[in-house]
Amino acid sequence: MTSRTSPEPTALVSDLMSTDFGTGADGSAGDGRITVVVGADGAPVGLATPEGSGPAGVVEASLPVRDLLTMTGLLELLRDGAPALVVVSEGRPVGIVPAGTVRAEIRRDAGRRDPRWLAGDYRAYGDPAPTGDIRIRCSCGRTNVFDRFSRKETYLCESGGHDFVPYWAA
Repeated sequence: MTSRTSPEPTALVSDLMSTDFGTGADGSAGDGRITVVVGADGAPVGLATPEGSGPAGVVEASLPVRDLLTMTGLLELLRDGAPALVVVSEGRPVGIVPAGTVRAEIRRDAGRRDPRWLAGDYRAYGDPAPTGDIRIRCSCGRTNVFDRFSRKETYLCESGGHDFVPYWAA
């Protein structure tokens, strides 16, 4: 596991990631570690832990940490109980960033930010806010991609014609 104790503004997500995870297609955490559930193409479609399964918040390894800390959908996913984010390179999982590591980065980063950032005025006009993907395989087999996901909401499957049913609820 690599980790930075005082990250620079140019730190990348790959600097924070752990490689202590497993992968599998069936949605189970067989060895007690976080398991990245992958589809037939090798891309993440969910996460599994001994406590249960859930969505995979996906972030590129080359993304600057400062951009990760502005991705509201991914931060909400962690707040709602996701144990980690999945780090990908070329669409394949290469690591995870545990929720505790992201929380520590938020605390460190808040001390370096201009107070206007905390009020939401932190981007130059015209700069798009970065987004992250939340990927979840539907019980029909189709991987759905969300900007934000809540277990309390209902969604339509991207394949059309039916309600989205997460693989762990089928």
